[in-house]
Amino acid sequence: MTAAATCVLLLWLARTAGLRSLGWNTAGAAAVLITATACFTRLFLGVHWLTDTLVGTLLGGAVAAGAIAALAPATHLRRVPDTDGAGIGG
Repeated sequence: MTAAATCVLLLWLARTAGLRSLGWNTAGAAAVLITATACFTRLFLGVHWLTDTLVGTLLGGAVAAGAIAALAPATHLRRVPDTDGAGIGG
């Protein structure tokens, strides 16, 4: 759950920072690989069942999506309207 939530939040931060296409694809692949590796190690060590890891991944993504939904309105800068029509430096 922690790996999925962390990866989703880091991907959101990368997107808001304006990461380009190649970086975005690499970051997405790394996030999937990290989450899958965390799930596999939990299965391999015998501390969780497959259903535990799948539900944890989904729940971690849902928690991160909820955090993003709560923070997204606060992260957008409000633009001051140009009232005189002159534009910048006019």
